[in-house]
This record gives sequence, C-alpha cells and structure tokens, in this order.
Amino acid sequence: MALLALDRFEEKWGKKYPHIVNSWRNNWESLSTYFKYSPEIRKPNRSRVVFPNDEALFKGVYLAVMEATKKLAPKPSRISCLF
Repeated sequence: MALLALDRFEEKWGKKYPHIVNSWRNNWESLSTYFKYSPEIRKPNRSRVVFPNDEALFKGVYLAVMEATKKLAPKPSRISCLF
C-alpha cells in the first residue's frame, strides 16, 4: 500500500523532486518499517526534536508507544469499585 503511494508520488512529483524519489527508493527497506507503525506512533512531533543519538530515538518511540497504550487500555467499570 505504501509502495503504491510512493509510485503515485513519483508520477506527480518525480520530475520536480527526483532526488527525493531516488532516496526513498534506495532506502525503502528502512522507510517501509516506519509505515508498519500505527498513525498514533507516526504522528509528527510538533516540537520537531532532533534526536542526538539512537538511544534517544528509541526512548522517544518507547514513550510514544506507552502513551498510545494508555489511551487504548480499557477503563475500569464503576461496578468494580464496589467489590
């Protein structure tokens, strides 16, 4: 699915931005891993933080996953508070 979107991007913008298309195609194995994550995890960080190293990047991904997991966790029912 993502590869089809890349094909469409290339059709529309390939002549104007050939370096981008070539870079994405040459690094597709790494880039395609990114698209396997849910949109909540892929959501851009508004602060536009540049990670100084891989460990900082992994920590950022871990924290994003933990935050997304909290949102998906079932809420305790009120009846469970009675017991």
